[in-house]
Amino acid sequence: MSRYNHIAEGLPDFLIIGAEQGGGQWIQKFLDEHPHVYLPSRNLGYFVYTERDNGYNPNIKEDGMIRDLSDYKFAYSHAEANQLRGEYAPIYMYDWMTAIRNIKQTYGANYQMIKIIVALRNPVDRALAHYQDQVDQGIEKLPLSEALYPDTIISRLNNYESDFFDYLGFSFYADAITAYRNSFENIHFFWYDEMIEDEERVFRSLCQFLRLDSEAIQLRQRISQSMAQETKPNPFSSFFGNRPKPLFDGVWIKEKRVPPISDEFSHKLHGTFIEDIERVKHTLFKNVDHWKGPYLA
Repeated sequence: MSRYNHIAEGLPDFLIIGAEQGGGQWIQKFLDEHPHVYLPSRNLGYFVYTERDNGYNPNIKEDGMIRDLSDYKFAYSHAEANQLRGEYAPIYMYDWMTAIRNIKQTYGANYQMIKIIVALRNPVDRALAHYQDQVDQGIEKLPLSEALYPDTIISRLNNYESDFFDYLGFSFYADAITAYRNSFENIHFFWYDEMIEDEERVFRSLCQFLRLDSEAIQLRQRISQSMAQETKPNPFSSFFGNRPKPLFDGVWIKEKRVPPISDEFSHKLHGTFIEDIERVKHTLFKNVDHWKGPYLA
């Protein structure tokens, strides 16, 4: 007998929609350690990419996007009956209009049962960490000031380059938050700063939201034993920075380093997001004034 009543056959029960470099990947990695969770080995993004034909990016012959529902369901074919199925896809927060429309269409009358997880971070720090991650992967070749220049971003998008070059666009949260809250009943927000300060409390909250076993002590021991036997590099080291912090006695979280910027550039970047920050603050009743940087009154 199945431990969980799944929403729909072969489809995920929850979605981690970002934000990119906002802590969603940390949630993904952590949940992947839970024995009652199944996450595909790569990001799929079906609910956005299903609307993009094979000519979406003419510069790439085979872009690897999943556009067919049967292929999407196949990605979950190895999930066990007693596992919740989930997906991490920050493109769902960025292209929220497309994602929500296709989620509703795919799930039908059951769409409101899906659980949505959102991780938010200071939009300037998120944009800088996003850029640095692209540099670290060898994807981004432009200097910071040019890559984050609005005209550069628009030109890249018009030239069918990756959405993930839109470092500014991924940091605008308010419209996506409003749309997801209006469409889904089960939505939970996590905050990057709180993840860094108290990972165990955040993880317990995550388990409670997903109605997973919250035996954190047993899980901690299992992870610790697993990591003690592991010889390959720490899986977290590729996307967090240089200062290790113990997590559940066996895993380490490191804050993603961000490139230094001038006071002038910092002022300009923070100014870009002031209105959006205010909307997030009033929508979620969360004091995020510290995100305003030099604009903090």
